[in-house]
Amino acid sequence: MKTRIILICIFLVACANVFGQDKTDTLPSQPLSTTSDVLYIYGNGVANSNAITGKLTNAFIKGGYIGDDIKNTTLDRLKNKNRLGVEVNYGATYVHFSKKTTHNLIGYYLRYNQSFFLGSNFNGNDYKLLFYGNTPFAGQTVSVSPFRYYMLGQRSLGGGLMLGKNKNTFWVGAEFVQGINHTDIQATNMDLTTAVDGQMLQLNGQLDFKQSARPTYNAGYGFALNAQWFTDIKNKLYFGFMVDNLGMAFWNNKAQNFTRDTTLQFSGLDLVNVVQDDSTFTQVTDSLSSALLPSERYKSYSTILPFYVRAVATKYFINGKLKLSASVNYRYVPAYIPQGSLQATYFIRWFSPSLTVLYGGYGGFNTGIGLGFDLGKGFRISAETLLNEGWLAPKSANGIGVGFRFYKSFLRK
Repeated sequence: MKTRIILICIFLVACANVFGQDKTDTLPSQPLSTTSDVLYIYGNGVANSNAITGKLTNAFIKGGYIGDDIKNTTLDRLKNKNRLGVEVNYGATYVHFSKKTTHNLIGYYLRYNQSFFLGSNFNGNDYKLLFYGNTPFAGQTVSVSPFRYYMLGQRSLGGGLMLGKNKNTFWVGAEFVQGINHTDIQATNMDLTTAVDGQMLQLNGQLDFKQSARPTYNAGYGFALNAQWFTDIKNKLYFGFMVDNLGMAFWNNKAQNFTRDTTLQFSGLDLVNVVQDDSTFTQVTDSLSSALLPSERYKSYSTILPFYVRAVATKYFINGKLKLSASVNYRYVPAYIPQGSLQATYFIRWFSPSLTVLYGGYGGFNTGIGLGFDLGKGFRISAETLLNEGWLAPKSANGIGVGFRFYKSFLRK
């Protein structure tokens, strides 16, 4: 998977230069029991696009052969502006609640989280060049911008405090962030010219390039803040607002950071081989190193972390057996647009099925289904599939995703 991502990155640098669609919350999504401590383990991954099909995404992640039958299903879905996103989150949170007084409740939480984000904006020519090569464009000049490729990996450790007063609950916390890796590539006013015989390529345009130090370990450090507010309005109607991972990462002075107006030429190169052939990959990277990267490219820089904001309203019906939630969220990642979702959960004794309908994020319309199981003695586990259309109709729909949550309550008298 890592090699594939690098290949896409290098290819699109040469031409111009796939998991939170519905994020698994890393803190409790509503006030929990005030008589329990809670261990909360979670994980999710989604890959989605407004153009690329679920079958192609799945094949690409697995690293298998991508035949024309898979590639061709996306051609008719390409737009002038296409979006692709991948997001992975996993970690653990421990919440401690103090004993409740008449109107107040005090507690704290500790959390470890690791995340990976990838977001890309690209046009139809970029897709065709990657999967079909430059030969079909012989004798033509085509635009390969605007283009953006963004990737960031991070891990964080921290905690915070919780205060409950009357019908309001407040959370606020801070975390230390280790930047694992980061790449941000933008191409502006860039086009690609292929010779009539298809053997000579020329790129013209502006390239902005940022990449953290390699090897990636300890490439950067930073901080993040998070806050949540929940209120019980009336008759089990809850409203909540959260901000998570709001902060900065500072990448060390071995990072690459530069902007260039450039012209590049490659001879005897079919771009489709960048995905399929290691020698072609080496040729591209060598050419980039010698012709594109300036000698003064190494210097530190800072980035805003991919923060997450969410507003949610929840209402219980049928004596608490049916829960309906409506939410709007946004992730600060290129290719992500505001996402709205509706979720219904029904509690039937020891298990609870759920259905989610959502629109936005890295793709368009999609659904998710889930099942929760109460295992007794404070144990509860839930699992969900996201972006079901990409699983059920992979040749004609976008996205794939899965997630899980595990709770263990420690009751106190």
